[in-house]
Amino acid sequence: MAAQILLHSPALPKLWPLVHRHLHNEVLAQTYIDQLGQRPVRHYNQPHQLADLTEEALAELYLSLARHVPAETLDPPLRSGWIGEDHCGELLRSIPSLLQAKNTPQAAHQLRRLAAQTGLWRIRHMARQTAIAAAQSLHVPVTPPQLRALAEQPNQRRWVTDEGHLLALVLEALGRFQHSLHRPNGLRIALWNRSESSAAKAEWWPCWEEDLSDILATFILQDIGGYRVVVNREVQLDRPGLSGRRTDIQIEATPPPGSGHDPIRLVIECKGCWNDTLLTALEYQLVDRYLDTPRTAGILLTGYFDCDRWAADKRRSCPATHHTLESVDQYQQQQAQMQRVLKGVPVAAFTLDCTLPPPP
Repeated sequence: MAAQILLHSPALPKLWPLVHRHLHNEVLAQTYIDQLGQRPVRHYNQPHQLADLTEEALAELYLSLARHVPAETLDPPLRSGWIGEDHCGELLRSIPSLLQAKNTPQAAHQLRRLAAQTGLWRIRHMARQTAIAAAQSLHVPVTPPQLRALAEQPNQRRWVTDEGHLLALVLEALGRFQHSLHRPNGLRIALWNRSESSAAKAEWWPCWEEDLSDILATFILQDIGGYRVVVNREVQLDRPGLSGRRTDIQIEATPPPGSGHDPIRLVIECKGCWNDTLLTALEYQLVDRYLDTPRTAGILLTGYFDCDRWAADKRRSCPATHHTLESVDQYQQQQAQMQRVLKGVPVAAFTLDCTLPPPP
């Protein structure tokens, strides 16, 4: 009964994690479906609030309930005349239409996900229509004056129109930062502390994550500042006393004319290889907390410092034992790929090799 009422409550988006968790209970989910069959969802005075759920939440609700109903409920045969009341089927069949009405790339992604898991050609067709409509609504063509300006500035031949473009631009900058660390007399020594001036005799230990974020933000500002992006550190996203969300590095670009007023954003979350949240930060901190804002991409950047130069008495415990640069990078790349598939968010992982050369 609580789940029934929640369908019509404006608080549904806020309480969705609770509802979703309970629908994973097979017995409770089946009981809920039985209730839907007995009571129409429009029994309450106000309409249901499903349209306010995110694209991912709508897809999860559909898949949670679809496991407990026969295939003909999801895709009934065409009939003429009155076919009786099917309140659960009516609710389920309304979800793809609600997704399509959102007209976003995320909605198209979730519809493709539903089509892949159900095999329903109608949903696959809706996914194609939604992807085309979303692309058309978001596309802003480059004007001739803008194209001429790009051609006249050989060092700035880049036109950022969406979060995907900004993500590619920043990943290229991170690649250049990686090169700057390891070139002869490179910057990597600036990421380490040492006990004395003699490099051969000194004890070495890594900088903290805040120092890494500061140096990286300064490099990005110098590297791609000409593309008219704004690079900020420790951006407060909520008023103090609420969630207290702050991003490590936030990069913003001005949207092209005619595409709305919201800036295009990219959030970089920086972690040292010793951080005890390294295994979960990409999903639960970067994606779930920061990428719920439209037109926002994200990068989970891991600073990998584990090397022989790191003094034994200044070691920080790492979440994985005997991990390597390759294993950390492979794990984070897999996490990013999983989030792109499940949630359709523009997210990437980058593992920065911050190690020092071995002692002579």
